[in-house]
Amino acid sequence: MGMAQPQQSRLFIKRRDRSEEVKACPRPGNREHQVTQAMNHSMRDYRHAYEELAKV
Repeated sequence: MGMAQPQQSRLFIKRRDRSEEVKACPRPGNREHQVTQAMNHSMRDYRHAYEELAKV
């Protein structure tokens, strides 16, 4: 028979104060630049996936 494992110490995380409401805010910067970067990233991923499928 094995012996019981010692209980692991758990990480204690304080509960968030619910009385304080956090609102989302947009990131500062040029919106056009952010959209352009996002589209470029998406197209790069798309091209990479397409090239991987073409190898099959």
